[in-house]
Amino acid sequence: MRCAGSICLLLGTLVQLSCSETPSRPALGAPDATISEGEGEGKGEGEGEGEGEGEGEGEGEGEGRDIGESCEGPEDCEFRWCQPLRGQKLCTGPCNPESEGDCPDGWRCLFWGGEGADPKPLCLPVEQEQCDGVDNDSDQSTDEGEDGTPLRQPCYGGPPGTSDVGACHSGIQMCEGGRWVACKGEALPGTEVCDGADNDCDGSTDEDLGETAPAASRTQGACTGQRMVCVAPGQWQDPDYGLIPSFEPEERSCDGLDNDCDGQIDELLQRQCYSGAAGTEGVGPCRGGTQSCSAGGWGLCEGEVVPRAEVCDNADNDCDGLIDCGDESCVQAGLAGCVSASAIGMCETHVGPSHGQPVLGRNDGRAYTFEACRTKALAEFASDFACGAVIQHPGVGELRVGYQESRWDHRLWYSRDCP
Repeated sequence: MRCAGSICLLLGTLVQLSCSETPSRPALGAPDATISEGEGEGKGEGEGEGEGEGEGEGEGEGEGRDIGESCEGPEDCEFRWCQPLRGQKLCTGPCNPESEGDCPDGWRCLFWGGEGADPKPLCLPVEQEQCDGVDNDSDQSTDEGEDGTPLRQPCYGGPPGTSDVGACHSGIQMCEGGRWVACKGEALPGTEVCDGADNDCDGSTDEDLGETAPAASRTQGACTGQRMVCVAPGQWQDPDYGLIPSFEPEERSCDGLDNDCDGQIDELLQRQCYSGAAGTEGVGPCRGGTQSCSAGGWGLCEGEVVPRAEVCDNADNDCDGLIDCGDESCVQAGLAGCVSASAIGMCETHVGPSHGQPVLGRNDGRAYTFEACRTKALAEFASDFACGAVIQHPGVGELRVGYQESRWDHRLWYSRDCP
């Protein structure tokens, strides 16, 4: 006789020694194994004769397959029970419903019976309890967990990858009336605010606050749309305006933009200018001027004086540092308008340097510097006028006739006391 709990296999017949009133599991069909007289192998030793619904002998020494292993027929199983379970044929065997440990993990001792047969306690696989209003695991309770409480499961309705990031976490969903109810206790991504928390659950804190941030102190021109940045929970400061490509702390670019974000465009912008040749600014009368910005562009250079053709006016007109006939350009131009020129018959051909200065030849064969020749020419011109007279020279302009004792005994163009 082979026993499991209080169920014994005696002479090939399954005999129930004790039975509780536990409701039976729905019939799975007639057993594949009807233990009868005949040949067969079983786990154990010995030989013997069995009486029952047939005659035969059973002997053997061997080992059948355990509960839960696959089988083709009852002869493969230790307890001679091979049943279609979980979509395949598996070995099972008798058990005691009041005892724990008769069945392997994942199996339970449940009453089972074929059509027209009394229910018998057998080890049967346990299905996992589902939230469907059905006693899936056949434990006389519906939609319950392992601890006997209603089924529950974690839940989260936020975007993938955001649960347990920042302020986000999952909640609990309960099974009620055979269905899962709304998720409770979860925290989903929200709008980022300046509070030191990762409200939108993206792994960053107090960033990209958008319209939740107050407007920056500069919001015009190049700073349009700028907002303050969060530096600590509830604390704000202006953004780094230097990151704005066209921003200037003070307006300096003449570009038609409000670069310093004060609501005015290119206001009061001026700059120094000079269009003359290099090296002439600040020489003689030449000087720079001023340009003003208007409509995104620089205007004319106003007030500048640039070089012009040299004339005999006692000024350095071409801004090269030389005045009138001291200027070689005056000689090359034919000394037009110069009083020391051949126009008044005193000076003639340019003959070359003397003492480092250009000279003019005189018709008497002597050579004079520009200034000497000019002096002689003016003296000759003034010789017909009384001392102290104010005269007009066609090339020089107004002159006061003076007097100087010299071997030339000429009246000169410069002012001196008369005798």
